[in-house]
Amino acid sequence: MKDLISLIEYYINEEMPPKETNCSYERAFTLSEIANTINIIANKNVPVIIKSTQTGDPYAGTHNLPIKTYGLENGIKDTLSNLKG
Repeated sequence: MKDLISLIEYYINEEMPPKETNCSYERAFTLSEIANTINIIANKNVPVIIKSTQTGDPYAGTHNLPIKTYGLENGIKDTLSNLKG
């Protein structure tokens, strides 16, 4: 969420922001990588079931805005912490 807030603040404060941008991290993550990261951070062992080894086209953009990113793993940690209350 912090990365989204940084992006929104950039667009609010920038005089001439780009009309479009890639909202992605420099490194592409598979859904199974994200699920495994959640398992590790939450100290869980929920099976990640992969029904097909075929993958679609990856979505990886270029991080080209002068904003600091918080990162996917940190965002997952914060989200899990907020869900726990």
